[in-house]
Amino acid sequence: MDKTIAKENLKCYYKITNDNSFNCVLIYGTLLGFKRESDFISYDEDIDIGLPASERLRWERLIHLFKKEGFEVMRSDRDLISLSRNGEYIDTYFFRPFLWYYINHRQIIQRNYILDVEQGLFQGIEVYIPKETISFLQSHYGSDWMTPKQNQPGKSTDTIFGIVKKLLRRILLNQNY
Repeated sequence: MDKTIAKENLKCYYKITNDNSFNCVLIYGTLLGFKRESDFISYDEDIDIGLPASERLRWERLIHLFKKEGFEVMRSDRDLISLSRNGEYIDTYFFRPFLWYYINHRQIIQRNYILDVEQGLFQGIEVYIPKETISFLQSHYGSDWMTPKQNQPGKSTDTIFGIVKKLLRRILLNQNY
C-alpha cells in the first residue's frame, strides 16, 4: 500500500461522505491499523469502510462526486462497492440486518459496530470508528490482535449457526436478548 496515496484517498472519501451526512465507519484492516499502529498497515491491500445497507442508495448518489475527484468504480455487488484512485482502493461494505446482527458476504458482525460510532483522528483525518473498537478487533482478529501477522486475514467468530445457537440458548434460559 502506498500510504501517501491511501491517506489522500481517505481524506477525499471522508470529505465527500461527511459533507453528505454519512457516518462511514473504519473496519477490518483499516481499523486495526488505526488502533494498533496509528497508521495504515503497510501490507494491507485497501481501505475498509462499513455502512448499513439501508444507506446504499443514498451513498450511490455520491458516485458522481467520487468520479469528479478521480475515483473509479472497480467492483460493485450486493454488499460491496470498491473505488480506486491512483492505484489504491477503498472498499465500502454494506451490511444487511440479520436478527440482532449485520451480515454481508464476508462476515456477520454486531450491529453496534456499525451503528454506535464515535469520531477519531486518523492520519489527521476525522473518521468514524466503532465505540467498541477493541471488541470488534477481538472478534475479528482474536485476542492477540495487537500482534502483527502478515498474510493472515481476519476470521469471523460469528456464524449464522453460532448466532442461532446463542439465541436459542438465551431463549431457553429465559434471558433477555
